[in-house]
Amino acid sequence: MAPSNTLLWLTIVTALSVAQPSSIFRLPATILPTHYDLLLHPNIDEGTIRGEATIDLNITTAYFDSVSLSDNFTVSFNFKPDTSTYSMSIDENFPVLFRDDGAADPILIALSTLSLNGTTQIAVASFDVTNSEVQSLLSANVWSLSFAYSASIRGGADLAGWYKSTYSVDGVLIENVVTQFQATDARSVFPSFDEPAFKATFNVTFIAPAEAVKLSNMPIDGYVEPFFVYRKMCAVPRCLWMRVFYVRGRLRRAQCLRCAIA
Repeated sequence: MAPSNTLLWLTIVTALSVAQPSSIFRLPATILPTHYDLLLHPNIDEGTIRGEATIDLNITTAYFDSVSLSDNFTVSFNFKPDTSTYSMSIDENFPVLFRDDGAADPILIALSTLSLNGTTQIAVASFDVTNSEVQSLLSANVWSLSFAYSASIRGGADLAGWYKSTYSVDGVLIENVVTQFQATDARSVFPSFDEPAFKATFNVTFIAPAEAVKLSNMPIDGYVEPFFVYRKMCAVPRCLWMRVFYVRGRLRRAQCLRCAIA
């Protein structure tokens, strides 16, 4: 009986692999992120994150080889689909595409369609510009993808992404919001190219109450007061490992959790 059971198990696994090939869960490698500018505003009381993200893009020649030049330009990115305890909402008419030739203000290119696949956690944005037009302007412009969105702070048994944790000191409840992005949970905090192979640099602007303790493994670029503290971490290396902590109240100890943003 043992050999028969083993053969049945292998047959099931093979069938599942054929039905769901791993490639459908991977982003195309023809458009690459090079730099992120993030604005993150967590609200620990409401359990929400308000965010903005701009991602500079390297549009490779392989992209144009794989598409029809008469079709609209498209970009794929990762997002986390809604669950019973989590939601992400990208603002209406976002993302938008910008092209910047350095001579004037960046030119906004509007979103045409946005499709979200909850199974693969991949979104595809199509814009009101053809692939041929993008190709003709490629070398003279910096291209970027820009989002405005809101998302849930995770927590409870869901200790990933940006999640809430608590502990007590002398009978006082301390609430923390901590990041754990490894390996593919950055997408629950901001739309992104959330695979370890996609390396990029980051600038992060962090909004939090002035009295809160804010910790990171990157240097502070500056503050804006009095109502909020903006914590901007300088660009981090492309082999990116980043830790961000938002701790409310008294801080007894910071336990660093290594978190990957791809």
